Formats: sequence, structure tokens, C-alpha cells
Amino acid sequence: MKKGRILLLLLCLLFTACGKAPAVPDAPVTAPEPAVLPVETDLPAGTVAAPETDAETAAAPELPALAFFADMGARTFEPLSSYSARWERDRDILCLGVKPEGAEGKSYQDLWGAAFAAYPDLARYRLGFLVSYTLADGRREELTVLSPADTEGAFTDYLDIYLYDDYHQTPGVWYSHVEKSAYTAETTLTSIKLTGRAKIAEVREILLSAVFYTEDDLDAEGRFTGLPALTLPIGKEN
Repeated sequence: MKKGRILLLLLCLLFTACGKAPAVPDAPVTAPEPAVLPVETDLPAGTVAAPETDAETAAAPELPALAFFADMGARTFEPLSSYSARWERDRDILCLGVKPEGAEGKSYQDLWGAAFAAYPDLARYRLGFLVSYTLADGRREELTVLSPADTEGAFTDYLDIYLYDDYHQTPGVWYSHVEKSAYTAETTLTSIKLTGRAKIAEVREILLSAVFYTEDDLDAEGRFTGLPALTLPIGKEN
């Protein structure tokens, strides 16, 4: 009887073992591919690309260098590296012309005609002057002199200023300074004269500059705000 029970138990265990499905190993987990971001430019690490712009940098104008020369009496057009004169009441201190540096010729028409042909940018610029003077008490005045209207003011107690357009004159023929009524858009101021007035003895220093300018180079009061093309100290002789 015991043997029968043992046999029956063994048969049950055998059938149960055969019916169990073998263990299936879990499928391996694959890591996702890293995301690839689009690259706009091949810039070095840490570099930030500048935003694109349609604005173009304006090219600097091509203008000639300038030189002063003595225009009192005989004209030689020799450039001046220095200048001095006596500063006295009712006496001309200077009459200086301005020309393109290195230009050769026998008249202002020769000098400036060649410059206008060689430098197309000159067509949109005008010539003018700055007159700077310092008084014995240290006060300093800088005058922007671009037309005959700028030769009037309180400074005439110290200096008279006269402007000339030699470019439009007949060579060898005498002519006077440019008057306000004769000044036009075509006037070319190529020389300047300073004459001592009643208080000239109070003037300690004078600087004369020549400038190229357009309306963009002037402030609301008409003062020149750019850099002079040429500056010459005016020495004082005893």
C-alpha cells in the first residue's frame, strides 16, 4: 500500500516538471541614440555668432592734405612750416592761401583744378577756416569762419577777418575780399587775411586752421565739430 502511494507521488512530480516553460532571459535594454542638434556655423567653442546686418560701413572720403603759403605780394605757393609777423593795430598780420599739398602750378586755378579732378569727393565738401586766439588773461576763443557772415562779432575788437575766393578770379587782376552779398554755394574760400584791431595788444596766441566740411560737420550753432585738415601757429614778432 505504501509502495503504491510513493509511485503515485513520483508520477505527479514528473508531469509537473515537464510542463514548466524554461526561463527566458530578459531582452537587453539599448540606450537611446543621443540627439544631434543642427549646427549653423563652425565657430570655436564659446563663440557667439554676431547677428547679420545689411548696414554697410561708409568709406572715408578721399581728400588732399593741405598746406598754407604766403599770399602777400608775390605768390610763390611755397608751403609754410612756420609763420610770424608783427601784431599791431591796423596792420595786416597775415594773408595766407591754402592749397593741396604737393600741388604745382602758377595760379589757384591750376592748384585746385587738378585737386578737384584727382579727388572726386571734393565736390561735396567746402573749404573753411578756424581762428583761435588766447587773451593775456587766459580767455580763449575759437571762431568757425566759413562765410563772410562769420567775420562779424565782438572779436573784431581784436582782429578783422577777410576771406577771398581766388579760384574764381582772373589771375593777375586785383579784386577785393568776398562780401556777404556775393557769397554763394559756388564760392570757394582759398585764402584768409587777419588784421590787428584796437585791442590786438591783448592777444597772446593765434592758431589758424583750414578745414574741409559738409553740413554734417557743423553743430546747431554752425560751429565746426570735426578735425582740422591743417593748423599753423602764428608767431608774434616784437
